[in-house]
Amino acid sequence: MMQDSVTSTSPSASPGTSSTTAPASPATLVSPELVLAEARKFLPDCNYICNLFDLSFVWVDSKALELTGYTKEDAKNLKNIDIFDESYTEETYRRDTIEHIAQTTGEADYLVKHKSGGNMKIRVQYYVFEYSQVWYIAGRVLNFEFVKESKE
Repeated sequence: MMQDSVTSTSPSASPGTSSTTAPASPATLVSPELVLAEARKFLPDCNYICNLFDLSFVWVDSKALELTGYTKEDAKNLKNIDIFDESYTEETYRRDTIEHIAQTTGEADYLVKHKSGGNMKIRVQYYVFEYSQVWYIAGRVLNFEFVKESKE
């Protein structure tokens, strides 16, 4: 049962409908459950999956939601870049993603915003994969710590 599934809302057209703006991307045609099954072949205990084209969360488990303070509904409307500290720009994210794709798997450190405020340093193991003509990154949280704000 996929009770933790998060399906992102995307401006793409639904299958079987016409659109004068953007056609449906392949990602909108693939169920999160199928993407999760593919990710788990390589990273069985992943906590989240993001679409590398539009940066949306495809799937997030309850552990990752609890850790960051976000809800399933929040995740549906967030891009993964939205939860990074402001110092981590989309340009930096895309550069790092290119490196991740080249390596396919590895570990990375991120400064992530908790929903209630404050930041957390998170170390993740990641796996980059292609499924149904779309690239995804699956991640598993290895460790985390809350960052104390310095008083100046």
